[in-house]
Formats: sequence, structure tokens, C-alpha cells
Amino acid sequence: MRETTPVPRGGSAMLDDLHPRLNENVNPRIAAILDRTLEGRELSSEEAILLLGAEAADFHLLLRAADWAREQDCGDDVSYVVCRNINFTNVCYVGCSFCGFARHKDDALEAYDHPMEVILEKCTSAIARGASEVCIQGGIHPNKDHTHYHEILTAIKGEFPDLHIHAYSPEEIDFGHRTSEMELDEYLQWLVDAGLGTMPGTAAEILDDEIRDILSPKKLKTARWQEIIRAAHGIGLRSSSTLMYGHIEEHRHIAGHLELLRNIQKDTGGFTEFVPLGFIHERNMLYNF
Repeated sequence: MRETTPVPRGGSAMLDDLHPRLNENVNPRIAAILDRTLEGRELSSEEAILLLGAEAADFHLLLRAADWAREQDCGDDVSYVVCRNINFTNVCYVGCSFCGFARHKDDALEAYDHPMEVILEKCTSAIARGASEVCIQGGIHPNKDHTHYHEILTAIKGEFPDLHIHAYSPEEIDFGHRTSEMELDEYLQWLVDAGLGTMPGTAAEILDDEIRDILSPKKLKTARWQEIIRAAHGIGLRSSSTLMYGHIEEHRHIAGHLELLRNIQKDTGGFTEFVPLGFIHERNMLYNF
């Protein structure tokens, strides 16, 4: 473990201690923002936009300040979970422009829709390799409904009661809920009772409908994503949070997305982590947009 020297919070002296040689070339506005945040104050959306555009000395000082803040909050201990990702089907008709995963159900060469025994075999293999968790997700299959999600949970928990199930993005929850006749919180509780342990906060991409309408016009909107996440947290079902970057978004879209997540976390405390996901350009329409 590397040795570090804690620096007391507070003002420009903090920045001088972090990287005195860089400070001579740093934008005073960047320095002022970092001063305030290292004192424990909240970033505004406008300040976040400025930091997202930081370059050269500004960028390097931002990295050092962020690393120091991380060290104060978390130390140098790192934890991890041994988890297997199991996609039960790649058949999906949502039509996201950034997706290289989805296939038409009539694609005889590449489409798959795993029967329950295959899903359970994958769980068995995961446990044999030390997994304590499985992440279960799939495409939005036109021939499925809410019962399929429940059946998967019931089958896995019936065979492996101690295995944690991290499953179903807000897009899948939206689809399942709309095919049921339940209230949203009732539907989520039904899944929890069947074995759902936590939920991936995927299907987020950029939580701004200006961008979502370009990336995936058929996908759930920002308000619906929020509604599902808040409902999940409201019944004690925690989730991760995500952001997909490196495509057509601008700094203002990222800042707005992060502010939205921060507001949810203030209200619910239900996010377990934040996962930034880089755009993968292979085999999708968006790269050639």
C-alpha cells in the first residue's frame, strides 16, 4: 500500500499542498471550485460542466484533488464481488442505436433464448468458480411478460437459496410492470419476494430526453427511469447507478445526469455504487451516425 500524507481541508493552501507546481498554470475558476469542494461543499451543475472541460494543468489538478477526496472517504482498501453476468436472451425489439447485443427472434444463427435449465447451469458454474452473486438481464423479448422475470428468480432461489441475485434494469422492470396488472411498488415487491436482491441501474445511458430520443426513441424516458428507481429504493430494493459516456453527449448532459443521481441519493440513499460505462463502438448504428 502506498504511503500518503493526509492534508487538512481548507482553501488554496490545500491545492498548493496537492500540487504546488501545477497551481501556477491553473485557471483561477477551476482552483476556486476545487477549493470549495475540498472544503466539503457541493458542486453546482455549472461548476461540474467547467470541471468536465478541464484540460492540461487544470485536468491534472482535478485528478489529484479527486484522488485525495477518494482517499479521505474510502482509504486504500478495495472490495469486490465475484459475480457472473447471465443474459437469458439477446432477442430485443427496443432498437437502441448503441447496441451490438440485440437480435431478431428469427435470427437462426445468433439469436438465443435460454431455457431455465441453461440459466441454472450457468449459476452452478458461477458458484463453482467462487461467485456469490449473479447479474441477470436480457433483451425485451416480444413473447415474454412479467411472469418470466418472476419464474427466473423463483427457479434460481429454489436451487441456490444463498446466491445473491442482482437483476433487471429499469427497462425490464418497465416492460414487466406494463404487462402486469399491479401497481409499480407492488410489482417490485413481488419480484423481491421471489428472490430479487438488488437491481442494476442500467438503461440510464444519459438521463436527458434530448439525448435519449436520439440514442433510443423507444426506450423509457428519464422520468420513468427515475420513477422506477425511486419506487425500488422506496421498498428497500437498492440499486447501482450508471452513465454511458463517449458518444453524442455534451458536458451539460453529463452534469445534468450526475445532478439527477445526486438528488435521488439525497432523497433515498438507495444507490450502492456509480458505474461509468464507456461507449463501445463495435457492431452498432450509433458509431456511424
